Formats: sequence, C-alpha cells, structure tokens
Amino acid sequence: MNTSALIMFLVGAIMLWGGLIVCLRIAFKKHNNVNNGVDDIAQE
Repeated sequence: MNTSALIMFLVGAIMLWGGLIVCLRIAFKKHNNVNNGVDDIAQE
C-alpha cells in the first residue's frame, strides 16, 4: 500500500473529525450560554 496515500488519508480524517468536534462544541456553547459565548471565545 502507498504510504503517502495512507498518511494523507489519516491527516484528512483527523482534520474532518477535529473540525466536526469544534463545530459541535461552539454550537453547544452558544446554545447553553448565549450571553457568555463571546467571553468564552475571548478567554480561549
């Protein structure tokens, strides 16, 4: 099996799952505390 193709697949999968988790966390924060969302982002 091609090593570079496997590495590219792993990188793509990690980026995809990472982006999905970040989007879910942001949506969850906005849903729970609408007023404090900007402050949480500023602190991080």
